[in-house]
Amino acid sequence: MVAKRAKQLLKGAEATVSTRSNKYIVSSLREVAMGNVGYQESLDANEAIRQIEKDLNK
Repeated sequence: MVAKRAKQLLKGAEATVSTRSNKYIVSSLREVAMGNVGYQESLDANEAIRQIEKDLNK
């Protein structure tokens, strides 16, 4: 979850915590620790597999 959020921040997503010129991974760790980001559970296994394959091919 943290790695995915760090990638989102790297691509320009707005941070939900004060970044104070931290690296993306530090900001994403803080967001997860504060409960500002979470995960969405998917009921469709095929969709999850497609998303993982898409993420791996980036």
